Amino acid sequence: MTEAELDALVEAFLARTLPAAQWTHEAHLLTGLSLARRMPEAELLPFLREAISAYNLASGNQNTDTGGYHEAITAFYAAALSAFARATADLPRAEAARRLLASILADRAVLARAYAPETLKTVAARRHGAPWDRPQFDPDALAAEALRGFSIRLATEDDIPVLHPLMQAAIGELQKPFLDPDAVEASREIMGIDTQLIADRTYFVVEHEGQAVGCGGWSRRATLFGGDHSAGRDAALLDPGREPARVRAMYTRPGWERRGVGRLVLQTCEAAAAAEGFAACELAGTLAGEPLYRACGYAVIERFTAPTRAGPAIPLLRMRKALR
Repeated sequence: MTEAELDALVEAFLARTLPAAQWTHEAHLLTGLSLARRMPEAELLPFLREAISAYNLASGNQNTDTGGYHEAITAFYAAALSAFARATADLPRAEAARRLLASILADRAVLARAYAPETLKTVAARRHGAPWDRPQFDPDALAAEALRGFSIRLATEDDIPVLHPLMQAAIGELQKPFLDPDAVEASREIMGIDTQLIADRTYFVVEHEGQAVGCGGWSRRATLFGGDHSAGRDAALLDPGREPARVRAMYTRPGWERRGVGRLVLQTCEAAAAAEGFAACELAGTLAGEPLYRACGYAVIERFTAPTRAGPAIPLLRMRKALR
């Protein structure tokens, strides 16, 4: 997002003209960061309290004991975004925004750093806020963690020996909460490395201190999912004027999930696809990947299953996101 787009977002929010459908979690974060760069931390929470409450009313949403404005959540983000603004004060606003959306702060689960889930469900937390009940919460430390050391680059053929075991570990571990053991093993038939993406220079690897912690890419070709060994691949080139680009082969090393790796890959892929004239991206998501894709703006087009020779059919979701 450009600085002009950030300004337009904030001004539309403050003028209460921003369409409710655009007041997403990402929009909350970007608006909060933009305001945190404009005013002292002590002023941010009172300002957000009034502005969000007023925006909700203007959008037809009431601020009640069960919905609308939530004081404790707003207090958390006011503190965290103020710390993030301090840590990124020397960066251009657009770059700070990009890093924010690629960080752990963009994952709603980060609230657990400060509050137990049951705390946030109370009327008192919504009305009057709540003290941090997680003593390890430190906004400046969290901001430092959010900015720590991820880098992303194009993958090359030399990365294949590292990426293959990373993918296999992700397939085996991260799907366990969603599939039974037989289905996890069967899913390897429809997942894994696609060397065409590397050859096309549309595949990325995310590293932290020299270790590959994630990977993923996009494609200008028709194949929606699958590795080199998978059936039904189609290398035909897509038409950017009428077809969506593909997001492909997204994997995070177990232990590194929910830390911004997937978001960073998605943002990089979407920017690259948009630069080649694509107006949308489409993907086939697993049940394990669905929460990330939804949080990043992808909507489900259809649910379907992919057959395997081993027997179990693997549930997948065809999802799409407009890029402009």
